[in-house]
Amino acid sequence: MPRQYVTGESVEDSLAFLHDRLLPEALERPFTPGQALGLAGGLVSGQEADSHPAAICALETALLDLAGRAQGRPLSAWLGGQARASLTYSGVLPLTSLAALERLLGVVAALGLNEVKVKAGREDDLERVGLARRVLGPEARLRVDANGAWGVDEALAKAESLARLGVESIEQPVPAADLEGLLEVARRAAPLVIADESLCTLAQARHLAASGARVGFNLRLSKCGGFARTLEILRLARGAGLPCQLGCQVGELGLLSAAGRHFASACPDLLHLEGSLAGFYLERDLVERDLTFGPGGLAPALSGAGLGVEVDESRLHGCQVFSLP
Repeated sequence: MPRQYVTGESVEDSLAFLHDRLLPEALERPFTPGQALGLAGGLVSGQEADSHPAAICALETALLDLAGRAQGRPLSAWLGGQARASLTYSGVLPLTSLAALERLLGVVAALGLNEVKVKAGREDDLERVGLARRVLGPEARLRVDANGAWGVDEALAKAESLARLGVESIEQPVPAADLEGLLEVARRAAPLVIADESLCTLAQARHLAASGARVGFNLRLSKCGGFARTLEILRLARGAGLPCQLGCQVGELGLLSAAGRHFASACPDLLHLEGSLAGFYLERDLVERDLTFGPGGLAPALSGAGLGVEVDESRLHGCQVFSLP
């Protein structure tokens, strides 16, 4: 799921990198199932992997699915094993009108979701979050995602007001390139500051972990370059005593949701879980199994071989495809 506004990748560039660079290397290299984790990223230089994380993630997911099917084990076995059988996902509310937000909050309340992230970055941010607090009540765990919309001063001012509304964390308050601004907000704001667009590469993770500031990491498999690289970022955060949450790519399909489900089931210390949302915005998915979370945000860990899901090939009609090199 390449997202140009997150990592600079386009779908076309990712497909070209897979076809011209990654797949020729992978198809010439025999590997055992035990070597599947990290193999995709090791086929190219670190700089190339940093520039094409979605392509790396796509190939690594395919290799781990093959390895799991070959050995009859779930993908989570390659990540340390399934540490929890049930997961609780958060709701994610888009940046929309107050009237539409109120309707969505009604859906959230009906589903019994206790954890909700509200997208922000407009003049009515406080009104939007205040509405969420009124509808969902004092016990709901609220967090905000500004997607880099604020400067440092505005972020600090809004953080103070959001803290009074009981907001636990603020994701990406300043633009992605402003790492020092992000750290300044993290040091001075009451809610936890979580890095998202500022956390795509291992170098960024090392810089944030070494800063001494308490900043959270939003891990997204596609954004971070697959399972092995995301696990390395998670280990850096753990070593620095920094919390992490699992994010998702906007519009992701069941294959990436399944990948996230395996990662979450193997990493019980993640602060929040996002994903498994396809049923709320897609008429149909590419996988046969509906991975949308249920009431209370609950969803089971996946136990089948590999990803544990099957693609409905009839639904691939009209998708862009290419021949293997």
